[in-house]
Amino acid sequence: MAAALVLGAIGVVPSEASWADRQYDAATVQSVLCTDPGSGTSTGSGTLLGGTLGSTDLSTIASVRGVSATNDGTTTTPTPSTATSLGSGAYSNPLSVSALSGIDADIGPALQLPLTADAGGLNQYARAASDTTSAGAAGAVSNSGGIAVTQRAPGAAMPRFATVGLGQVVQSALGQNLSSLVTGITDAQLGLGAVASSAQLSGCTAEWRGIYTGLVRQYALAGMDATLTSPAVSSLVTTTDAGLSALSAQLNAIAGNSALLNSLGSSILLALKPALSTLGAGTPTVTLSLTPDFSAVTALLSTPITDSSGLFSISPSAGTITLDLDALMGPAYLTSPKINGLAPNSRLLINGTALTALEAAMTSALTAWVSSVIAAVNAALAAVAVNLDLTAPVSALSVNVGTLFVHTNDLTLAQLLAGSPGVTAGIDKSSGLCSVVIVGATLCALVTTVLGNLTPALLASVGQTIGGTLQTALAPTAATVSTLGANLGTATGTLVSTVGGGLTGLFGATGAIQLWANAQNRPDPAELNAGPEPGWAAGLPAPTANPFGTGRYDVAALRMTIRGSATTGLDLARSSAGSNTVTG
Repeated sequence: MAAALVLGAIGVVPSEASWADRQYDAATVQSVLCTDPGSGTSTGSGTLLGGTLGSTDLSTIASVRGVSATNDGTTTTPTPSTATSLGSGAYSNPLSVSALSGIDADIGPALQLPLTADAGGLNQYARAASDTTSAGAAGAVSNSGGIAVTQRAPGAAMPRFATVGLGQVVQSALGQNLSSLVTGITDAQLGLGAVASSAQLSGCTAEWRGIYTGLVRQYALAGMDATLTSPAVSSLVTTTDAGLSALSAQLNAIAGNSALLNSLGSSILLALKPALSTLGAGTPTVTLSLTPDFSAVTALLSTPITDSSGLFSISPSAGTITLDLDALMGPAYLTSPKINGLAPNSRLLINGTALTALEAAMTSALTAWVSSVIAAVNAALAAVAVNLDLTAPVSALSVNVGTLFVHTNDLTLAQLLAGSPGVTAGIDKSSGLCSVVIVGATLCALVTTVLGNLTPALLASVGQTIGGTLQTALAPTAATVSTLGANLGTATGTLVSTVGGGLTGLFGATGAIQLWANAQNRPDPAELNAGPEPGWAAGLPAPTANPFGTGRYDVAALRMTIRGSATTGLDLARSSAGSNTVTG
């Protein structure tokens, strides 16, 4: 019967993407014309979120179920019945904010979707017609079933569709902490940009020219990233903090050193001798505090460390590193990273060449960061605030005329060495000095003369004397800074190796997390690089001969499984077409 039908064109689900799966590009879709009502039956479906996470079967969460359409040869019936009719046997059932809230409540951190997500990225579409054609689409698809995803540019920000808590998923699936599977990684999150897939099938074309002529399956991934939590990242903070604590303790010890304080007292009085020539000075008392401002260093701990190509962003204060998986992952049959345009059931693995480039980029960026930290530490030491107070009794004619004082008023070491203004000095006269019988007026005049001798130039010289003495006293801090640099060098080296090993442990060939792009059942035999079919493939309707039935053909943009778990599997943007039968 079908052999007598006239060849013609079917309505093809359009793609609105700027690129498309290569299977779509490789096929010219044609069909026999099956326009008579009752030519056959058809089915299509679209489901954005499917599979099982831990003990939760996503299909049991009513608010996030997909949409399907079935045509019995005359009438198209949607499921759910509340799906929005788009005409011509097509229906949509986009996820809503309330549906996303339901996901968060039922699954929690294992799968998080932004509650402000654009509904255009959460669509679910199905079409079934009596001419034996059907289609399904899910994710960032239009109400005509066309994919509307553009892959982001390298290093560009990724609008987030979903975040998968890999630590929680592994714990639920295997009963183990992620750190027991991946050395040095305590938690991990998989971030996903927009996802989309579509499937369309013509039963008439399939019978007339073969299944894979009447079938088109597409997928699209806008981007992926991974955020790893590791003590190796946090060690950048703890190592720096330990170095700063050691320096602060060293500065406190220097400031309290009695030999230094005595030396400062003697040096200051010697520098003031020209002004004090008419007065005698007693033993000085000196107190000193050295206060560094390490704020520029701590700012570096809260500023992300990145590379120019956007491969990674390290947040020392958060203890995390976020990596651009678009630039790091691809199937084994390709030598360079790629996540779109891949053969069916392509396992996304960490690419060895890309990993080597990542480690080199991390080493370069972290070396520059350590240099910045050490430069900021040295700048803080050069600008250490010096608060010195000196007091000494002064006398004339065997009479105590008052107390000499000198203050540095928190001038920095650099300012003292430069002779900057700010050092103050004076004499607090003894009470009633000017009223002392016979010699009072003379003594007051002597004090006044001394005060006049305390010129800005002299005080600047005093400051330089203080600065020079302290500069010598602070010389041992250079070794402490050097130790900090060496310790940070060790920490950054550990971080680079931990991230490389962590990525391999998560996404390598024997990694804990298995990601599959373009997941399909019964892929076209012409696809020589097609991988093994997903677990759900075995349960789908197969082709039949009499009457001719196409069987069902699914595609998921991304499928995630856990090594060692037979039950956990997350399918994102899964679409299907068929089984369609030709009865007319």
